[in-house]
Amino acid sequence: MMTDFVWPLVATIVAILPIVAIKQYLITNEYMYLVLTMILYFALMISYVNILKTSDVSNIYPILQVLQILLIIIYGIIILGETLYTEKIIGIACGFAAVYLLSKN
Repeated sequence: MMTDFVWPLVATIVAILPIVAIKQYLITNEYMYLVLTMILYFALMISYVNILKTSDVSNIYPILQVLQILLIIIYGIIILGETLYTEKIIGIACGFAAVYLLSKN
């Protein structure tokens, strides 16, 4: 079902946005980024509620966490210009393998 895919995708994306907003707050010291962070965490809570209506927490939550970690790493490398080391590459590969294995029924 399409909605089974949409809410986890929304949760994954919304989960990384507060990190971006907090980083912007630390750079600019503007409180609007902290307010935005609170709003985004509220949106994340709503997406988790909708996900857990139809999914088992033991199945979906580990997948969401791994996907969120992978997106944060990609954000750090692409947007923030952080360095990609061999260990990170291996960790990213393990993360993708984990998502694959956890998503198997």
